[in-house]
Amino acid sequence: MNKMIYDFTTHSLYYENEDIDVPTFSLAIDTLEMVFEVETGKLMRVQGFFPIIRAVSCNIDIPEWEEGDYLINNIDFSACKQNEIYDLIQKDPQTKKYFEKFVTKFDKEKGIIQIGEEMKEGDVGIKVNKNIMCGFDENSNLKCLYIVPTEFVL
Repeated sequence: MNKMIYDFTTHSLYYENEDIDVPTFSLAIDTLEMVFEVETGKLMRVQGFFPIIRAVSCNIDIPEWEEGDYLINNIDFSACKQNEIYDLIQKDPQTKKYFEKFVTKFDKEKGIIQIGEEMKEGDVGIKVNKNIMCGFDENSNLKCLYIVPTEFVL
């Protein structure tokens, strides 16, 4: 698996190697890109300029998760063009309550970054891979992301 790296000098989240060989498009949460496969709507990675220097420093416990893929089901991704970046809230207005004015949290001890709302009883979580976990509300709307970079560069 390709290493996910958070670089404090450039405030960016990226991967060691560009290993996606399928057409993709992105949905942006502020400056963070969620990269999806064009054909299937499957989340492939998260990346981008993402300063966490102002993140709330706190303990983050990752809730229970199921292993699986995050497939977009609340938007028509067939209208998304290869290599284009779209605003998540514009494409899926139901996420506005979670991501319009979100707080970034960072657990320095565990190396976990959280954006969006806290998971609560009844919410569903999917662990996409060792670096990305997505949380959904009772209506299957994306409500949070837990990002666990493999490496931090100071």
